[in-house]
Amino acid sequence: ASNPDLTWERTLSTNFGLNVGFFDNKLTLEVDHYISKTQDLLLQVPVSVVSGFDTSLQNIGRVNNTGWEFLLGINNNDHDLKWNLNFNIAFNENEVKELGPEGKPIIAKGGAKNYFITQIGDAIGSYYTLKTNGIFETQEELDSFPHHANTRVGDIRYVDVNGDGKIDESGDRTITGSYNPDYTFGINGGLNYGDFDLGFNIQGSQGNEVFNILNRYINNVEGNFNNKVEVLNRWISPSEPGNGTVYRANRVAAGSNGTSSDWHIEDGSYIRLQNVSLGYNLPESVLESLQLDKLRVSLSGQNVFTISDYSGYNPEVSGRRTNTAPGEDYGTYPLAKTFSVGLNVSF
Repeated sequence: ASNPDLTWERTLSTNFGLNVGFFDNKLTLEVDHYISKTQDLLLQVPVSVVSGFDTSLQNIGRVNNTGWEFLLGINNNDHDLKWNLNFNIAFNENEVKELGPEGKPIIAKGGAKNYFITQIGDAIGSYYTLKTNGIFETQEELDSFPHHANTRVGDIRYVDVNGDGKIDESGDRTITGSYNPDYTFGINGGLNYGDFDLGFNIQGSQGNEVFNILNRYINNVEGNFNNKVEVLNRWISPSEPGNGTVYRANRVAAGSNGTSSDWHIEDGSYIRLQNVSLGYNLPESVLESLQLDKLRVSLSGQNVFTISDYSGYNPEVSGRRTNTAPGEDYGTYPLAKTFSVGLNVSF
């Protein structure tokens, strides 16, 4: 049934721009600064399970987006070799300003008991987890720090965020990352020489983080899944502590090693060759002899390669289609790499 209480979001945007060209517009520069204020923000808010639903869409907040966008273009068409190149970079800051009449944070739940928080002063859907501080490498360390009752030497050490002398998820969860990048960028260009042409598009992101919750299974050191090569650096004994970040091997989940934490959050920065194409047009002299108007042969590729330190398939992943729980990778299908050959003939 429809909800008569829902209304459209309302956005007030202010933009300042500067467009300049040099050397007969061979060199161009565009600068934009924007301030976007959205009221009656539509967010998925958790509701009681008695309702039969997990969340309810409500007009509950106000959010500001502030940012800068820069575009630099170079065009050289005065010679036989013609080329153009464009570079853009964008910075955006997302900040929640209001949440309902009482300003209470919205805590959204993802897969495998991972949590996201939307609260005043921070970005929508920030990661809300326990914070780790290495591995308990010795019994002395284990005895000196708060831990779960069934934690053993070689297990993950969590930070007692609220300082109450114990580790519990509700009291010690804190913001440990965000899917929002520091900036995004792109480079695209083209080249023409005679009957040949080349075009490409590169895109990237810097500073965004991914909640790789799939690592609870493929990096869990329990022996019930094929694990990643990183587990070779696990804690084995006080004399063989590994790299200090991978916990001990155990047949079943022990302590709270599987608890969602910043152990599952990775840098999602990347640069990707998204599109590239190479084409050749038969010259007119050949077309006339073949009685053709046009014949073009082309080779193109999509998602050709991605450079990233992210251990999953796609650092641009966001497995949940809700703005309060972005950036989760729970086994999302990877991007397809596609290569195509084209033939275009006109008679």
